[in-house]
Amino acid sequence: MHLIFDLDGTLIDSRPGIVESLQYATSSALGISINCDKIGIGPPINIMIKELFPDISEQNMKNILENFRCHYDTKGWKNFSVYPDVIETLKELNKKNHLFIATNKPEKPTLKILTNMNILSIFDKVFCYSNERYNNKTDMVSKIKSNSIYKYKLIGDSSDDFVAASNNNIDFIHCSYGYGYVDSSKISLKQKIEKFEDLLKLIGDI
Repeated sequence: MHLIFDLDGTLIDSRPGIVESLQYATSSALGISINCDKIGIGPPINIMIKELFPDISEQNMKNILENFRCHYDTKGWKNFSVYPDVIETLKELNKKNHLFIATNKPEKPTLKILTNMNILSIFDKVFCYSNERYNNKTDMVSKIKSNSIYKYKLIGDSSDDFVAASNNNIDFIHCSYGYGYVDSSKISLKQKIEKFEDLLKLIGDI
């Protein structure tokens, strides 16, 4: 089976680092302090900035993005924690399945995080957000799906993950402990986990 994993809100809690870098970026670019308590983690950073500043100018957006990338890619990415039993569960799943990452994070911080976790080598391939290659997560999952005739499952926490799975006609497993909101009426009990280690039984029962 091919198992496709989201990163933020699924394998790791990266909110502290993202908030830290976003606060630095807005302070540096605009000279203002922002409250990021309610901002949703998961979408590409330009969408998150647009949520904070709906009427932001193109130049200010560019300035915030540049400051954010500079800070997050060198410092902010380090400020994350791994959800309980993630590494052990992934290594167990890797024994009988092919594992992939599909994330809205760019490649540089993603590879740093996976290397820091010492799990980069267990993934067949890592797909990251890129304006040049993938417009959204649906495109990433489509690329993974085109490479094989195996069964697929996408494991993630957000509606973005759910949509990517639906658009590619593959099963979705919702990590309810993460950041994202997914309409519970669209998710059966067999498609939901409250702890990452629950995947071992869920995948084994399917």
